[in-house]
Amino acid sequence: MSQCLRISLPELFAHACDTGNGAPAVTARRSIGRLADAVRVNTKHYDYYFLCPELRHKRMTAMITRIRARSLAESGELLRHCGEEYIYVLSGVIAVHTAFYDPVVLKSGESIYVDSSMGHAYVAESCEEATVLAVCSSRCARPQDG
Repeated sequence: MSQCLRISLPELFAHACDTGNGAPAVTARRSIGRLADAVRVNTKHYDYYFLCPELRHKRMTAMITRIRARSLAESGELLRHCGEEYIYVLSGVIAVHTAFYDPVVLKSGESIYVDSSMGHAYVAESCEEATVLAVCSSRCARPQDG
């Protein structure tokens, strides 16, 4: 279909931001994500490094997360929040627990995409610590979004 329309696959599935006059909005926003500049939040079982912190009102939040929780009990209750998230395992092995699916184990180089409103948790599996890249959408679906 994209070949017939002479557009790239990403363009085919892109959601254009409407400016009101039918032209896509160009915000020209840009931010460089360096670990040294990240906002760091430490908890007992997780270290979060929020990348590109100077941008406000983002549609996505990117972070590097170090996971030290070794069990679901250690992790605590399943998290639920608005949006969706993509997790890519950079190092180690994680078990992904969700409210509606059996746990899945992911190794370095593997990833998962989940609905964040579904209860979910990540724990290090057969390693002391795992590191992931997490990208979370901060926008809730509106009824007209489908």
